Amino acid sequence: MENKDIFVNTSGGLKITDSSMDLAIALSLISSMLDKPLLYSVIALGEIGLDGRIRGGVSLLEKRIEIAQKLGADAVLIPKK
Repeated sequence: MENKDIFVNTSGGLKITDSSMDLAIALSLISSMLDKPLLYSVIALGEIGLDGRIRGGVSLLEKRIEIAQKLGADAVLIPKK
């Protein structure tokens, strides 16, 4: 990744107080490293610990899935419990 510039951009800015965005950011980094785009209609929710493990327990999961479906998501990636 030493030859890549990495930017995380959000429309209108965002204060991240919820660690469930970790998985989405990690997937975007992997996508960039492999030069393979992620599907636009996939949403990822999950926390990644300092040890690299993906943790379950996403808060308000059912509500987030409902909103994702309303926004046209074909799939929601979540950690196993």
